[in-house]
Amino acid sequence: MVQYSGVIGISVMSVAMLLITKALGDYTAVLPDSLTPGDRVKVEGPYGRFTFGDQHQRQIWIGGGIGITPFIARMKQVAQTPGTQAIDLFHTIPKLEQAPIDKLTADAVAANVRLHVLVDDKDGLLDGARIRLKIAEWQSASIWFCGPIGFGNAIRQDLIANGLSPRQFHQELFAMR
Repeated sequence: MVQYSGVIGISVMSVAMLLITKALGDYTAVLPDSLTPGDRVKVEGPYGRFTFGDQHQRQIWIGGGIGITPFIARMKQVAQTPGTQAIDLFHTIPKLEQAPIDKLTADAVAANVRLHVLVDDKDGLLDGARIRLKIAEWQSASIWFCGPIGFGNAIRQDLIANGLSPRQFHQELFAMR
């Protein structure tokens, strides 16, 4: 079992799996201490249309906090079956925890993804202007966002106001309870 900051590597019915949690309630707060290798678990989902499937030659991924989860899974898949898309991943975090960032960096290198980690207090908040400045071809990219709803809506509104087609912005909708 591998564990750090709410990340647990477990085997689920003979399938290796990485489970990433955030302590948002009674259950998720104790989950990392409750599972051990060999435990049987039932995993439900995923749901929705957050599939990364499109024909754009460039993708921009934005993961806010625990919203990094689908991007980790996708990087692991891309590392096994590389594609031709240029991918930039922006990950915003409130404070730096080096061990998870080291693992994220290794996944990004293996998948040939350009990683941009922004620590809120040190780097400031991510917004559309920063994305437009960093990625010259942003208007021809598809944008994939997973994180807090208000953050995603602000990025979406900014990019669309500056010329991005609404069809190019994909947002996983989840709300913190």
